[in-house]
Amino acid sequence: MLTLLLVAAISVGWSVERGFAHKKLQAQLRTKQREARNLAQVQPAPTPENEALVAADLEQANAALAAMRADLTGRSLSVDRLKLQSVPERRPDAFFDIADFVERMRFRAEQAGVGLKSDERFGFAEFAHVGPEQDEIPAVFRQRLVMQYLLEQLFDARPERLLTVRRERPTSATSRDTRATTTTASADLFEVDPRMTARVPGFVDATAFRLEFTGGTGTLRTFLNRLSTFELPLVVRSVEVERQNEPAGLRTSEGEIAPLVVPATSRFTVTVEYIELTEPAS
Repeated sequence: MLTLLLVAAISVGWSVERGFAHKKLQAQLRTKQREARNLAQVQPAPTPENEALVAADLEQANAALAAMRADLTGRSLSVDRLKLQSVPERRPDAFFDIADFVERMRFRAEQAGVGLKSDERFGFAEFAHVGPEQDEIPAVFRQRLVMQYLLEQLFDARPERLLTVRRERPTSATSRDTRATTTTASADLFEVDPRMTARVPGFVDATAFRLEFTGGTGTLRTFLNRLSTFELPLVVRSVEVERQNEPAGLRTSEGEIAPLVVPATSRFTVTVEYIELTEPAS
């Protein structure tokens, strides 16, 4: 278990470190671009040798920046498929998209033998009867796509039961009157701790998701390993573990307890962020 927590901690540190490195590299690139413009205005003009050196430095910085951006945007066709999905244009279209998603995830859970609540909506109970507000459709649709990916990876890891699924309130919804939010919808939403988010205003945007489920440590290990492939730019922010039952045992003739080979069941809470790079202000 300590190893799993260490993996999660390393993932958080890697994300933050790469994010700051990317930001630093962008600043260096802008500096080199200014130097190139200044040199072009120098009288007398720089020598061809100096121009070549500056051009080489600029090309190298551009290549390093492109490589780092690729590292932070996922490493498979999953990212391209997500970006190519057509966003519903109207509220009814968004409602039916979410309803179809719920039915497909129920079927997927049943196939995997995962227990669900009878009214499970996978974090979208707010839209059980109506679609998102018009200005929220793109953000909610993106959350739906990422949530589907997370649930598919989790169901393939074979948990015993899915307890709760929560998502961060879309930014576009923060201006709405929170008093209008129903109790059911509130149970689907959570606020991520500002101290643990990868979000950097003007540089990195992030959307958080939280999944609670029961199962053995093998389930958690498989789930985290699947996320670590970075098919989508997902970073594990925290892993909480609560033991549900201890392995059973038998009492020997000498009065000692001989443990049976019965896997212990634990309750796991995994918080994940989907990160997106934003273009810096010029």
